This record gives sequence, C-alpha cells and structure tokens, in this order.
Amino acid sequence: MGKLSDNFPYLYVASAGGNALEIVNITNPAAPSQMGRIETGSGALLANPQSVTVAGYNAFVTSKGNDALEIIDISNPASPVLVGNYDTPNTAINVVVAGNYAYIADFSSVQIVNISTPNVPTLAGSYSTPNSSYGITVG
Repeated sequence: MGKLSDNFPYLYVASAGGNALEIVNITNPAAPSQMGRIETGSGALLANPQSVTVAGYNAFVTSKGNDALEIIDISNPASPVLVGNYDTPNTAINVVVAGNYAYIADFSSVQIVNISTPNVPTLAGSYSTPNSSYGITVG
C-alpha cells in the first residue's frame, strides 16, 4: 500500500496471476472494492508483476515476465495509465523508490534508475550481487 497521503485509502496490488496492477478502495475495510486496473494489453507490459511501490501519483511495478520496471500514473485511480518503462537486464523482482531513483532487485544485480522524468527513465548505475537479490530497501 502507498504511504498515507493523497493516495490513501487505496491498496495497490501486483496481481501476478492477472498480469495487472489492481487498485482497491479500502475506505471501508470491511468491504474493499476494485477502483481501477491496468493489465497487459491495455497499455502496460505487466507480465507476472512481482512488486509495487507508490511515490506521489506514480506506481512503480516490477514485471518479472518482461524483465522491466513499469511506471504507471495513478492520479486517477479509476483509470491508471502507463507513462514509462525501463527494461532491466535480468529478472525484475522488487522495487523501492527514494527521491528521483528507483532501486530494483533484478535477480543478480541492483539496478538504479533515474525516474525524475517518469516517461523516460534512465539507468543511473548498477551493482552486481554475488547471489540472487530479491528484497530491497533504502534506509
């Protein structure tokens, strides 16, 4: 779920089986309801999405099946729109965003991607890990 901000009260779910990003309204926790959805074939390449993080009005989703980071505009939760993507060299598993950078656990490396212009993300740097990298955080 995104931070408690203008985006609350929504859940953002990487739906691997549905090849989609699901946006769920949780205003009433006893009755969550689908607010919006974007899936493969509707402008995104969300093949087997693994993780999602929200920063501002963008959702950052790792797409394991396409080895990519998908950047989705969620300013209108009922109608999310793909704004950019970045192809990773390996298998994009997890993502965390801090400032203008997305840090992607990309199986055997960490990809650091500049997202200051979300429709044109660019590689800022990378770090090869000696073993598989799945989880990631910045602190």
